Amino acid sequence: MERGVGMDRSREDLFARLETALAAWDRQVSESYEALCARVNRLQDQMLLLRRDAQAREADREALQEARARLAALQEDIVRRDAETGAMQQRMARLSEENTSLLERIRLIESERAHLEQVSDTVTGELSGRIAQLERELAATREAADPRPLQESLHEMRNALAAERVRSDLLQEELGEAKRLEARAVSDQLAAALRDRDEAHQQIVALRAEIDMLRRMNASLSVPGPQGAAAQSEPAAVPLSDPQGRKLRMGEVLVELGVVSQQQLEDGLNEQAFMPQRRLGTILVEKGYASEEAVARIVARQLGLPFVRLTPDVVEPEATRIIGGPLARRRNCLPIGASPERVVLAMANPLDLIAIDDVELASGRPVEPVVAAPGDIAAALDRYYGSGL
Repeated sequence: MERGVGMDRSREDLFARLETALAAWDRQVSESYEALCARVNRLQDQMLLLRRDAQAREADREALQEARARLAALQEDIVRRDAETGAMQQRMARLSEENTSLLERIRLIESERAHLEQVSDTVTGELSGRIAQLERELAATREAADPRPLQESLHEMRNALAAERVRSDLLQEELGEAKRLEARAVSDQLAAALRDRDEAHQQIVALRAEIDMLRRMNASLSVPGPQGAAAQSEPAAVPLSDPQGRKLRMGEVLVELGVVSQQQLEDGLNEQAFMPQRRLGTILVEKGYASEEAVARIVARQLGLPFVRLTPDVVEPEATRIIGGPLARRRNCLPIGASPERVVLAMANPLDLIAIDDVELASGRPVEPVVAAPGDIAAALDRYYGSGL
């Protein structure tokens, strides 16, 4: 019986040790699970950071490509301007040769005038001597002969002398007028050439400055990093979706970029709830919470369309004549480029299918929409169609 009691105690000790071991093993499993969960969370955070960094790098890559394309275009423009400058220098050389030819002509006219003056002086001297001789002969023969032939001869000589003097004066006036006209023509041509040269030089200097700026932008975009990407506010860095892949709405994008605050977004959404036909971007601009350009850039980015500023070098004047001013104002759009195959149309609302259909019908060509700020379009409409239409 004592032996049975001892066996029971051994079993109880064994069960106690097993329970202690199981409890220790359970604690180890729990700790390992918690450590594994923490590691998984850290890995998820790292993956989120890597995804955002990849998006930022892609945005910087697109901006870099755009800057390089602009740089190449400007370099081509520089080459063309240099060629124009060379042509202007050749023109100035030709004008200099023409000036030398005109000066030589003036010298010939001067020589001819001097010769005519010498001939005039000689003729005048001869006529004066002849008149004096005739007067002496007249005085000597006045008593003995009829003086009328001598008087007639003297009158003819005086008339010839007066005519010669008139001719000399006319030659002097013609020579002076020729000098003035030739000098004025040379001066005007040289002044025009100098103005053209100065304008070309100023344009080349401006283009070189813009190229330097783009090169600096290129250098800053060539090595993108997380901090640089976070500081970017250009539309190429606009987040289109959240980490879960859900597409962000415009208001969420504006908040994400720091353009508006959450309170300002809620204010705009509350006003839109009372007027559903109004666009949120227009409301935020009118309230002064966001700029037209910021909203237009985000619209362009979300729709995958280019954003443009309607500067004179972007808009082709002949393209604006494809449609009339009333249609452009009614649909709030502006043709900025055209080819036989398409029309590039700047729009504040590129989802306005009626406007696109109207322009396609008027032009007979497909429309390729691009996005521009509404104020920019209004100013361009006044510039190309007049403010009174």
